[in-house]
Amino acid sequence: MNIAIVTSYTFVSPWKEKWEEQMRTWVPKAKELGIPVYTLIANSNVEDNYLQVGDFIHYKGISRFKTSPVTGQYIYDISSSFGFDAILKWAKDQDLDYLLIIDNDLFLEPTRFLNLIEEYSQDSQINYAGHVIPYPHLDYRTYPKLFLPISPNKLYYASGGAGMLLSKDSINIASQHFLNEALSYPIESKRGCNDLILGFTLSKHNIPLYQDG
Repeated sequence: MNIAIVTSYTFVSPWKEKWEEQMRTWVPKAKELGIPVYTLIANSNVEDNYLQVGDFIHYKGISRFKTSPVTGQYIYDISSSFGFDAILKWAKDQDLDYLLIIDNDLFLEPTRFLNLIEEYSQDSQINYAGHVIPYPHLDYRTYPKLFLPISPNKLYYASGGAGMLLSKDSINIASQHFLNEALSYPIESKRGCNDLILGFTLSKHNIPLYQDG
């Protein structure tokens, strides 16, 4: 089975240190088990959609961070969507069966991850697997496993930092349509929210979202 994990790198603290901690902890174990782990990085010199150099996937862009004057928290802008689009196009070119996209503050247990992939691969209905957040939110106290109805008119977040796991069908659809959906999303302030745009894109193209607590 052709699977891969993609995390991200930035020169800005504390995300830089978080990525370094990933590389020290679970990433070596994942590689021992045959799970390749790649890192997305912004590079203003890239001319195409992406450029793979070893375990790094470079995309044309500048690592930019904006903070809210109210909360002091990081605000995504549309530039992040170009990096996300690069991951999707790279995954399609790699003909991946499954792609896990994560933030650099996520830690996973590689053996359990392989067990999860094996479980999902037995169910042909699961085209998207992940911690999907619908609006209004599910009651996570119950942590159900369920398919969400396909409702393009509702906001369904595919969940960012918790990890977005896409099958081959999802990768193919998202790699074709994600960026256009991001650039044209009717709510301008949400255009850089990749988990929202991904959920919207998959639902719109009849890929059912799957919530697994």
